[in-house]
Amino acid sequence: MKTILITGIDGSGKSTFLTKLSDNLDSERTVVAHLPHTKELYFSENLKLTSACKFVFELSKQADIQNNTSLKTLALFSSMLLFDRVISAQTSDKTTCVFFERHPLIDIGVYATFYASKLLPKESDLEKVQYINTQYKAELRCIFEPISKYLGNESGRIEHFLNFLHERFHTQGRTDSQSIAELFATPLPDEIYFLRARPEILFNRIASRNFREPHESVQVFEKLDLAYMQLLNDLSKKNICKIQIINTEDLTEIESLLQKFISDAQK
Repeated sequence: MKTILITGIDGSGKSTFLTKLSDNLDSERTVVAHLPHTKELYFSENLKLTSACKFVFELSKQADIQNNTSLKTLALFSSMLLFDRVISAQTSDKTTCVFFERHPLIDIGVYATFYASKLLPKESDLEKVQYINTQYKAELRCIFEPISKYLGNESGRIEHFLNFLHERFHTQGRTDSQSIAELFATPLPDEIYFLRARPEILFNRIASRNFREPHESVQVFEKLDLAYMQLLNDLSKKNICKIQIINTEDLTEIESLLQKFISDAQK
């Protein structure tokens, strides 16, 4: 089963691209996973996972409304902790290819460079955190299960999880690929396509959105773009997987990639 990552900074068009792809592919043979967008996921044989996915979606939505960095971080990292289980639940022995728009070993390290110093919940957030801890115990334990050995007896509590991430990523600076891989027992994708445009163009594309995430500014986009390019260049030198940069300012280039995937899937 081939795995393909379509990633990029906000406004690059990855969600739109994957939606078009999904509309034109055989859903039995090809899976398009929109993580971290987990709203529509339902797994009849794993209701615990279904509940965790819905929780992550609602958490992300509320974080955007409240412009709450701690909750947004929790939602992003939680979706990546669910990654393997969601992909496994969405695929079958008939699946030949999986597309996804985020990957733990690629995107977590990049976004940790921005969010690492902002991970600890503010004092004003503590009441919300305690409410979530109380109301969503089962969902939190399900989400944090892959890293329970790091969290110990407090593996179901948000503040302990955020403290762990803050210590690891900010205090220790462990955002390199090897350190990230220690947390996520998942292989790199077979192919990586990074949808790229100039930061100012990306920012203009998202200017009309109702909610703006904490990292959505031209200055932060420039830092994220640099972090992505450094990571992808390092991977390219190791010749581990296929990597291609797609210029999304050129509509013909991204349309050509879309048609290539559709054609390949029909063979």
